Amino acid sequence: MINKKHNNFKKNKMNTNRSKLLGGVLALVVAFAGVGFAGATLTMDATSITGSANVTIDGVAASIYSIGATTTTGTITIGGTAQEGAVKLADSTAALALSLGTGATGIKTIHIGDGATANILTIGSDTGAASMALKVGTGNFTLNGVAGSTYTIGAATTTGTITIGGTAQEGAISIGNVSTLPVVNLGGTVHVNSAGAGAVGISTSATDVTALQVNLKSDTDGTLDGDSLMGGYFQVSNTSGGTNMTHRQLQGILVGTTMWENAFAAYGVQGHVSVKAGAVSPNSGYIVGLSGKVTLADNVATGAVAAGLFTLDSSVADEMRTPANANGISVNIVDTTIASIIDATTNDGGAATNGLNVRGTMTNGLNLSSATIAGEGIILPTQAKDVTCTAGGIIYDGTNFWGCTATNTYTKLDN
Repeated sequence: MINKKHNNFKKNKMNTNRSKLLGGVLALVVAFAGVGFAGATLTMDATSITGSANVTIDGVAASIYSIGATTTTGTITIGGTAQEGAVKLADSTAALALSLGTGATGIKTIHIGDGATANILTIGSDTGAASMALKVGTGNFTLNGVAGSTYTIGAATTTGTITIGGTAQEGAISIGNVSTLPVVNLGGTVHVNSAGAGAVGISTSATDVTALQVNLKSDTDGTLDGDSLMGGYFQVSNTSGGTNMTHRQLQGILVGTTMWENAFAAYGVQGHVSVKAGAVSPNSGYIVGLSGKVTLADNVATGAVAAGLFTLDSSVADEMRTPANANGISVNIVDTTIASIIDATTNDGGAATNGLNVRGTMTNGLNLSSATIAGEGIILPTQAKDVTCTAGGIIYDGTNFWGCTATNTYTKLDN
């Protein structure tokens, strides 16, 4: 009897709860119907909402969704700590604006994929007029990786432009500025300071052995025969039709070497040419360690013109220096037999007033005392004695030597 009464009590209580729940739902429907969808408000004061299947929060086309609008010190978390499925944000095919940390005040610390794992990040698109702007203030910009990271910039760019540094850049731009010896490859036409004055330092670290190294190899099939291979090409010019500046100096290459302490050798410019076995040049070609050329136009240069100019000077003006062994030009022939130590030729209508013209103060005009000469000491061409001569000249007429003691006046010299 007691059990029957207890069961009836439970049944009545369940019916009562169902009636209350149905009444609440009907009241909610009536409330929404009264205000319409545009003004509908739903408030749920719950610590969690859990669904056993899919959960959908949806509205109409112009609905506005606000999550955590009044939260200040709390945390908003979307997605689980073991989340493996996709988390999509603004995954739309329509044009939209996506804002992240755009508040004008308060410093935001934004982390994207910086966990200690091998994350793969793709930011941006290369479709059509897609663009990207990365900006930074005085807090600096760092692009870094690990020891074996490879960085590629503009690999697919062909007709576009890659610019590093501003048009008014005054701070340093360092490339390969390390204590070791990196390889810096520059391809194509490279302009350095082409728009204005300035200095360019290449590999300026204190332990440099080779500050700049250029390796250039020719093609192997010979299709570029006739072209020039140049390890470096430097061109300096003043503006055509501009203002004459008679004190300006134009220097294609200026090399300065300073020897502060003892060293085995010091070179301003040194050229090395290595000719391998079997390599030859045609009879009209040259193999030279150092070459200089001046090309003159129809104007007549009034200054001194020389294909090569070498100067020995004192570091203090008008203070004489007397080195133990110094030469204006020094030629060292090692393990090689050559035709001439100095060879000069006039070609294609060229002419020279003097074959050798030495001016200034000297002890000996020509000193061959230390030379081992197997043949003649000096060989003169055969000339008629009626050539115009100036005092001090010597000619050989094939039989006798004649000295010019005055203008067009010859005196026979003892054989």
